[in-house]
Amino acid sequence: MKLQLAALALVFASTTAQARDLNLFDCTSEDGSVEIGYSSSSFTGAPQLQVTIDGEVVFPPTSRGQFADLGQIKTEKGIFGTFVYGLDSTRAPLDAPSYVYGFFIPSVSPRGDSHEPVTFETMFLKGNVGGFIPQWVPAQRIQDAAKISCKAQAVFF
Repeated sequence: MKLQLAALALVFASTTAQARDLNLFDCTSEDGSVEIGYSSSSFTGAPQLQVTIDGEVVFPPTSRGQFADLGQIKTEKGIFGTFVYGLDSTRAPLDAPSYVYGFFIPSVSPRGDSHEPVTFETMFLKGNVGGFIPQWVPAQRIQDAAKISCKAQAVFF
């Protein structure tokens, strides 16, 4: 019986710790031209990312007559936080440069037992990578950057 209670306590502590992780992020640039919605988890278990620039949803890719939906969400975790980016490889012709939309989430966490959202400022980057049309792009290039304010919270899915 003691072993079962200990196992139950361990499972509860584990789920409580996971539930406290920030997993829902809403970000906006100072002038409102860039809006980002990101969830590191969802009902399906897959991360969700939406990037809107000047009122147009640019990620995930929408139907623009492309051959396939090649939008991908990637994350790179490091000591200071996580870089989240969406890679839009849906350009036609297929050897045109892909657009990359990303932002950095610093390692932040809620204070104590607070359920209040955590706010922070970070940078949004728009760039491109690869491709041969209209000219060969040998390396990744940042085309635009904007300071964004973010609100993060822990949400149960």
